[in-house]
Amino acid sequence: MQRMTPAAFRNIAFAVMASAIAVVFFAAPHALRSGDGLELTAVAAHLGVAHPSGYPLLTLLGYIAIHLLPVEPYTAMLLLCRAAALLSLLFVAATTRRALLAFSFDHHTATIVSAAGTLTLALSVTFREAVLSVEVYALNAMFLSAIAWLLLPRHEQPTTPGRLISAGALAGLAAANHLTSLSIAPLVVLMAVAIFKRSRNVVTPLVTALLFIILPVILYASFMLRAEQQHAILWGAPYGFENLLNHIRGGEYRSFQFLMEQPNRAFTLESYGQFFFSRAYMLTYAAGSIPFGFGMTVMISGALLIVGFLCGSGFLLKERTQHFHSAGVSVAVLMQLGFIFTYNIPDIFDYFLGLFILAAPAVMLGLCVLLRLAFRRLQFPEEKSTRAITMLAGAVALLGCGKLIEWKRNGTEEIVASWLDTISGKLPENSAVITAGDYDLYPLWYLQFAEGKRRDLFVYGGNFVRFPWFRKTLAPDDPRTAAVGFHAAPPTSLQQYIDDLQEKVIDPILPYGGVYTTFPNLMEREELAKHYRIVAVGSLIPDKDLILAQRLGLPTPPPVLYKIEPRQ
Repeated sequence: MQRMTPAAFRNIAFAVMASAIAVVFFAAPHALRSGDGLELTAVAAHLGVAHPSGYPLLTLLGYIAIHLLPVEPYTAMLLLCRAAALLSLLFVAATTRRALLAFSFDHHTATIVSAAGTLTLALSVTFREAVLSVEVYALNAMFLSAIAWLLLPRHEQPTTPGRLISAGALAGLAAANHLTSLSIAPLVVLMAVAIFKRSRNVVTPLVTALLFIILPVILYASFMLRAEQQHAILWGAPYGFENLLNHIRGGEYRSFQFLMEQPNRAFTLESYGQFFFSRAYMLTYAAGSIPFGFGMTVMISGALLIVGFLCGSGFLLKERTQHFHSAGVSVAVLMQLGFIFTYNIPDIFDYFLGLFILAAPAVMLGLCVLLRLAFRRLQFPEEKSTRAITMLAGAVALLGCGKLIEWKRNGTEEIVASWLDTISGKLPENSAVITAGDYDLYPLWYLQFAEGKRRDLFVYGGNFVRFPWFRKTLAPDDPRTAAVGFHAAPPTSLQQYIDDLQEKVIDPILPYGGVYTTFPNLMEREELAKHYRIVAVGSLIPDKDLILAQRLGLPTPPPVLYKIEPRQ
């Protein structure tokens, strides 16, 4: 019988791996989930502007998906994100295989190890979060992994000009999706230098640089064309150049999200040291959760994966045909780490996705080379060493499949959809509802802008009382739109926040009809109760679902709706 060719074996193995990942990804629940995904879907449905930095590419692709796919808007966005996640893993597998071949691993071993390692990454907690929610990170991972694959030279074959130009275009699109993807710039620059050194070709690096710069400029500048939209989410009002630049740089988020820009926070070596070590702990913990999920060995496996990355990067740096690529990826990883370690973000696991995608090939290479060196030290025959490495990779993938238990339905998938149905039923026609924060505002935005339902509601985000751009989200023909006002500066106390709401929002719209709120904070309701009669209208989430969600640590919209009435 004729032996299967390496290319055929690779194609079959990767097809099996991709099919397994696709089954897991696309069979996962399509339910609405609390968080930015609802806002991003609402924005994409009408080509609005999302929260800083705006994410124009995801908005554009989401708009196309929502209007082409015969499914609900949120499901269309989920399918887009899951397809991007799947493609990113295929690029990781292809990059890993090429790196292993460069270090004289045979074709079958390189294929099996890359497929098994990629499957392990696909089933990790980090990827699960990217697959279950609509977010920008899966698309970001796809671009980063595609660029790394395009620019990795084949053994003894340098990167071609066509690949560099393609990578430049993808890097420009990536920058228009999420600004952290600018970390890939050193890799593109170093590979451009390599092509110039080899052929003195100036045109290719120049075209690459132009694509890298022009594509995101065009996509971000498109925000300024949306000023005339009525009843639209146009976050930050990025109509002029100054406003646009401010929004891209972080806008209203920047003043309280970036650690070094937090007001009244003095720099001390101790405070920043604690911050650094807490992030380093989270990095190790997140990396360690990839092979087997959470457990007693998570820190050990995390440290092992970090060692694997350092060794793999070092091996590639020493490889004559790989050193530029390895240096570029290493700098990109360091820049990603710099962002994670500087940016004060609660959902830090999401930001690790791009980091893990870039690091995965070097991790797998480093661990395989270290194992081969250890087996040689023990005087194992080469054939037996290769077989052992292949079997270990397969065993890790099989053990990692146990994490599929974490993907099971837990009874909380329909909470947001049920919350929307319930609140829609409890709010009379033409009533106003003042939300407490993102977790109750974004579902209502999704209801109005993505599904086109309950347009009669006057939805006012209580946390946007100081942002005049928010007026655009209110129906222009509703008299309450002109009645509400906005405060010039952020409140400095709870009392000032309540006073602003009373003066600028509640008092102006009370004469027009029913006013409701979802404030879950008891102190806020107590302050409001000093001026108004606060009546609980009814529960929005069944107690059993709320208890289960709280036990699982899942964010949910506020559980109770209240009516605000004038005191008699």
